[in-house]
Amino acid sequence: MIYNYLMSDYVNRENYRYNPTVHKKSELKKIYSDIVKISKESPSYLFRASKETQDFAIQLKEGSLSLQNTLRNLQNNDDTSAFSYKQVCSDNEEALTTIIDTEDHSNLPDPFSVEIHKLAINQKNIGNYVYRDTAKLKEGIYQFQIDVEDDSYLFQLQLRGKTTNEDALNHIVHTINNSGAPIIASTSYDKAKDKIQIVLQSEQTGSTDGNPIFQCSDISHPSTSLGCVEYFNLNHVVQLPENSSFSINGEEKNTISNEFTLNNALHLTMHAPTQLPIHIGYESNVPKIMSEINGIADTYNQLIHLSYNQGNPPKLATLMLHDLKGIFSKSKADFTDCGITFNEEGYMEIDKITASDAATAGKFQNLFGSHDTIGARAMRQFKDIAINPMKYIEDKVIVTYPNPMKENFANPYMTSMYSGMLFNSYC
Repeated sequence: MIYNYLMSDYVNRENYRYNPTVHKKSELKKIYSDIVKISKESPSYLFRASKETQDFAIQLKEGSLSLQNTLRNLQNNDDTSAFSYKQVCSDNEEALTTIIDTEDHSNLPDPFSVEIHKLAINQKNIGNYVYRDTAKLKEGIYQFQIDVEDDSYLFQLQLRGKTTNEDALNHIVHTINNSGAPIIASTSYDKAKDKIQIVLQSEQTGSTDGNPIFQCSDISHPSTSLGCVEYFNLNHVVQLPENSSFSINGEEKNTISNEFTLNNALHLTMHAPTQLPIHIGYESNVPKIMSEINGIADTYNQLIHLSYNQGNPPKLATLMLHDLKGIFSKSKADFTDCGITFNEEGYMEIDKITASDAATAGKFQNLFGSHDTIGARAMRQFKDIAINPMKYIEDKVIVTYPNPMKENFANPYMTSMYSGMLFNSYC
């Protein structure tokens, strides 16, 4: 039969292909039942199975299915709907930034407030000031060690001739920073006295027991000289690590870091103490919603374009363009309020600023978010187009009309000869 030919010719093609989802048996049965119902009420006809006819039927069918799929996803009340995605917002982002770190937005905590009492700080060691151009360390090999909790890092410094204090410190800083040790080394100058000192800071903040995070010790050095650690006083702790202190909804908390995660879903980073509570809440995820709305516009406009650019056969009848324009025509005022308009040719146009404001205000959810909205009615109309796109083929011959006086024989593959193509995206 013709439908078998159409199906076998188009299986696995990427012509206007939408992204199908897994369907239940009940859904497939419903689709078949809808085809049967149409077959009882529609005339039987023959058409010429040209490549143009097949191309048109495939594009129209899959465009309509794609729009159905998008509109259906918008109506879902679960986490798959764009309307369920949230953006987190803070009324003091200079002091606290927040990022949603999950796809499952049901795990997000309810809106809450945070007060930051104290940030976590790291350990800081500052060595002795020494004259920059003095060469106090003797020529030879110096070894020292930095213990960071359970890890140890060994460093070696070889001095030749009269190496100045500045040369030695710069070499130590370079060696530590390139070693992989979680220590940040730098130098500080007293320009007035032409002196220099070393500064060591731990990358980690906070401490579980209040003790230093790292310690330095000399391992070996020439017998006639002090070791690097002793001479430059690398173990001089001027700041011990401390934990952060904050409260959530009035409940006191502390962490060794200035970052933490709530419910494995919301990541927070503290930047500064606050005098007033910071309020954390949620609003619509505008980029996610706009992505779906733009997808609807793109696919809808492709169908409108299809209506203006088909040859003969098949020539898309004025009826097709009329039906497409009519899907949203009764709700133009609601669409205009959301930044969506339709030009004289029927193409959908989106004003980005107005549409973004509408997404933030929840207006698109009023249009598409439930089963009694404009989107739900549009989905049913696109379903009718997908069920029987052959309605819009002009180059066909009517064979019989249904008898309105009695129940007709259900022959779905005569009325919807493309139905094999319909099911190739479901099976």
